[in-house]
Amino acid sequence: MSRDFPVYYATFASSLAIMALEVIGLGILAPYFGTALLISTNLIGVILISLAIGYRLGGTWADTRPPKHLEGILTGERGIANMLCISALWVGLVFPWRGAIGSAIGWVISTNSLGSFFTAAVLFGFPCVVLGMVLPQLIKIHVRGVLISGKSSGVLYGLSAVGSIFGTCLIGFFILPRFQYGVALACIVTVLIIGAMLLKMRPQYGISAIILSCILLLGFTPPDFVVSKNPIFSDGRIKSDMHEWKKLEDKTSIFSRLQVYEGTELTSKKPLRFMLVNGEIHSASYLDSNELVFAYAHYNRLGGHFNPAAKRALLVGGGAYSYANYFLTDTPLYDTEKVWELAGNMYHNSKTITLPILFSYDPAKREEERTLVYKSKSEPVGRQMEGSLNHLEANNQIPGDHVVVQEADILDTGFQDPKGYVHVHETKSDGTPGRVISADIPLKEYLQRPRAIIGKSALITGKNKDVTVPLDRPVQEGDVLYPMLHRDNGNGHFDEFLLDGYEQTEALDVVEIDPRTTAIAEKYFHLNRQDPRLRIFHEDGRTYLNHSKDTYDIIYLDAFRSFYGVPFQLATIEATKKLFAMLNDNGVIVANVPAALTGDYSKFFQAELKTYQAVFPEVRAYAVSSPYNLTGVQNIILVAFKNKETIRTSPSDDKEINEQLTHQWFGEIDPATPILSDDFAPTDYYASTFVNLHSF
Repeated sequence: MSRDFPVYYATFASSLAIMALEVIGLGILAPYFGTALLISTNLIGVILISLAIGYRLGGTWADTRPPKHLEGILTGERGIANMLCISALWVGLVFPWRGAIGSAIGWVISTNSLGSFFTAAVLFGFPCVVLGMVLPQLIKIHVRGVLISGKSSGVLYGLSAVGSIFGTCLIGFFILPRFQYGVALACIVTVLIIGAMLLKMRPQYGISAIILSCILLLGFTPPDFVVSKNPIFSDGRIKSDMHEWKKLEDKTSIFSRLQVYEGTELTSKKPLRFMLVNGEIHSASYLDSNELVFAYAHYNRLGGHFNPAAKRALLVGGGAYSYANYFLTDTPLYDTEKVWELAGNMYHNSKTITLPILFSYDPAKREEERTLVYKSKSEPVGRQMEGSLNHLEANNQIPGDHVVVQEADILDTGFQDPKGYVHVHETKSDGTPGRVISADIPLKEYLQRPRAIIGKSALITGKNKDVTVPLDRPVQEGDVLYPMLHRDNGNGHFDEFLLDGYEQTEALDVVEIDPRTTAIAEKYFHLNRQDPRLRIFHEDGRTYLNHSKDTYDIIYLDAFRSFYGVPFQLATIEATKKLFAMLNDNGVIVANVPAALTGDYSKFFQAELKTYQAVFPEVRAYAVSSPYNLTGVQNIILVAFKNKETIRTSPSDDKEINEQLTHQWFGEIDPATPILSDDFAPTDYYASTFVNLHSF
């Protein structure tokens, strides 16, 4: 082995470790402080300050003869070996406790900017100072004369750059997309210890250090939250005891750390499942239904209210696909999708599975026919439907002017009675259930005469026995009808989404940047990727806007880097113009903006509102918590209209939507507010001005 090889390797290894720590750093801080601009700025600042201190100390130490008792400890090849070993041990022994450190500092220091700075200083400051001391001493050892000092130092600086590049690519392109952070940290430890051993550190010490560090990094689960003050925030906080949460998943993707927990909502006692992205709760869903958990998500329904004829929708930001599931569940496929085959004919409306009822005076003929039963003894093949515990039973019957439903069992919807309905559908010419809205029945005509349904009876929570459903016309021998169970959404009508046009939905496209998020949603949040109406694109939302040629009736924007951090590239006037171009003539944008209406925390909302107003003829803002809560941070829903002349002015049949309409904010924007652009969009800065959630 060349005499210079240990020096070359040590140069390479120390630079690799520094850049690898920087790449890993944001992912380590994100679960406790988010990923806003100031967080990454603090991390980079701490590392650069530490390196500057290390370079100065290392250079001074290299030119100064140390006290006799310190000779060889921090100088020469042995000293450099010790530095590499000390840095490796810090990574291997301290970083496994990053969860406790981040939680503790986040608890003591209320602002994310300061908390992230001190956490970065504790974790990254010391090893980067020590690693910074390495290169000056390596130059001192390697340079053997003034005449070749430039060449010798140039070689080491070149190796340092190569190590930095290799460390960045190794961690970013190979390790983090495939393994957990502990694996990446263990690799850093191993690389540094090998360098120490090449520089005359005893092999047994080095091997012991590698083994101990790897045991801690790979076998030790860092505490998630030793203490935590972060409640679930959604404009009226969802109450759930975090200490009773059950962890179901903890994975790291190239984009973020993803965790899935299960708990109970304390108010309703309903079981909940949460998805955390970098330690922040981004999505939640109930286990027993597709009912929306977060208050702001209900406001997405304003899109259907303002564009009742919508057929195509785009959702930017899939998360756990809670809203996508809700959207698709309430837009059933009566005619095209079968859940499971029973004598070749079984249909569902996402609330119940339905078989036809035969009307005949012949008891034997009635006996031969199938019984309409939702609760089948056989397991359904394919999609497990929302509300799978709801069921309806009705036998074949004799002709008459009514249908008797033997039993209808319906879960609590959370709304006032009635909780649901039995609707009796006529049979179409092809033998399938008649739809309320179809291609040949305009919405306006349906509102005047809903011919597809000839009977309806209300239901209450629990078991409903022997429910009589009066019919609009008598049935005759051989007639076939389809009784169906529908859960009411609070409007007192047959699925409100029908009235708002969603029944005509042809497609829902979802843009989600992280494929692993989609996989988790499919595993834990009942995402049905087999729904023919659903298309998923795994890419950045802005890149999709740049290249997509599709057009939509409604576009939902719900993409976040962190809890408050909207990706700046989706907030600019350039992105807004692309959204405008992607809308059909009567299209609507529904965008979620966490901010305050006025005051210190309103800068992003006001800038975004002004940006939309520069493109769209009409933009409205709905404050989810209250339009009178002017200075408190809440979800604000922007609704932008492509055609001002077609805005719906009539009230909705849905009480919830009518209540939402009263939350419109009519305030004025500060004239000094800038329009956001690709050249100037300080969205991360605006978001980072929000203090921690407990301060609200």
